[in-house]
Amino acid sequence: MSLLYKVSWADKMRLEGRRQGAQDMLLHLLEERFGPVPEEVRSRVESIQSLERLKRLFSKALIAKSLKGLRLG
Repeated sequence: MSLLYKVSWADKMRLEGRRQGAQDMLLHLLEERFGPVPEEVRSRVESIQSLERLKRLFSKALIAKSLKGLRLG
């Protein structure tokens, strides 16, 4: 017998909020480290759905020598 896990609307909203928060923090870090973020890079970050990928990019952004090193645009 298989049990299906239904994600509630509230859970979806919490996840969306966490994802948007992670995107905002990553963009803020990129601006602080490298100056204005090009629109192409901003769009790429905003299109990332995976929280894990956003976390990995944040960690990489802390030590990256340039914005190009993150390969976002």
